[in-house]
Amino acid sequence: MRVVADCSIVVASALGETISDLVGVFERLLRRPELEILVPSIWPSEVANALLMAERKGRISNTSRQDSLARCFQCLPTIEPPPTEADLHRITALAVRHRLTIYDALYVDLAVRTNSVLASLDDAMLRAARTEGVAVLGDP
Repeated sequence: MRVVADCSIVVASALGETISDLVGVFERLLRRPELEILVPSIWPSEVANALLMAERKGRISNTSRQDSLARCFQCLPTIEPPPTEADLHRITALAVRHRLTIYDALYVDLAVRTNSVLASLDDAMLRAARTEGVAVLGDP
């Protein structure tokens, strides 16, 4: 099974947050040996930034941030290469169609191209994915 994992769900899992039932579903999914996690090239920077922001807001310590970063990479994601100019035209059209940021559209586009399930806590991304015919984590 291939899953495109948005930063939001991976960071929530790494921090042990239970802000959504989807985090638990994602954590159970991570135990499956056949699971392949795919992420766009911006994912490592997004993860590091989300953890740094959590530290700056006093939600976690410096040590916890470092440990959480290591936990995020334990899912061994396959990191896609950066998009080409042609890719950016397609991704921008997707972003315009669904009123997404380019960053969010990268995840939806990757799920579309690879016929993967999208795992995210972002409602706009989930709606866009469903409209594009992408399976979403937690859907029947």
